[in-house]
This record gives sequence, C-alpha cells and structure tokens, in this order.
Amino acid sequence: MSNYSLLVKRIISIAVVVLVLVGLVAFWQRQRIRNYFYPPAAVSPISQEPTAYDLLSLLTKNNLTVSGTPVIVDGTMEATVSGVLALFSLDKDLALQVRSLQLVLPRLTMEDKQVKEIDLRFDKVVLRY
Repeated sequence: MSNYSLLVKRIISIAVVVLVLVGLVAFWQRQRIRNYFYPPAAVSPISQEPTAYDLLSLLTKNNLTVSGTPVIVDGTMEATVSGVLALFSLDKDLALQVRSLQLVLPRLTMEDKQVKEIDLRFDKVVLRY
C-alpha cells in the first residue's frame, strides 16, 4: 500500500472517532441543546386562578340552575344560583364549594325564610336573610 492510502485511512479513522465523540457529547447534553434551540414556554401564575367559566361549567355539570354569568369582584366570585346569590372564594377549591352549595340548597326550601345570599368563602357556610 502506498503512503497516500495509509494517510487517507488514518484521516478517515480519526474523523470517525471524532464524530462518535461529538455524538456522545450531544447525546449527554441533548436537553441543554434542545432548550437552546427551543426554549421552554413561560408559565404565567395568573392562569392558575379559577375563572368565571370554570365556575359556570362546574355549576351546570352539577345540575344547578344558574341565572346569568358569574362575576369576579374583589377576589370573590358571585353567581346567582336557583334565585339566590352565592359567593365563592377564588382561594379555595371551587369544586368543594359547589358541593357545599349542593348540600345547602335543598335545605333552604324547608325553611320559611327567604335566603338572599349564600356565602361559601369561609369554613362554614353563611346564610344571609
């Protein structure tokens, strides 16, 4: 074999070794490389807060009659359910508050007093006449 063919074989073998090393480094650093070309999307903490649509869908899913659209006022969500104003906390689990409302509403028809407001923001339900 000539010196030229030996030189070509050595260059090819060195190139293969270098490509394998680059591939291994890229494999180990794939997350870092992916984040460089495709940075992760920023997550807004605002999107974690429940919306009026969330409450409306929970109420209708639980077969509660809602008049109008729920409104958010000063950190409280207000909705008229079965003719009574219900106040919900944005800081608490909406599903739990809706379940509490489901338990309270049937009991209101048994009493003679007309309830104007059901406040679900606290640990115990507050009724205002």
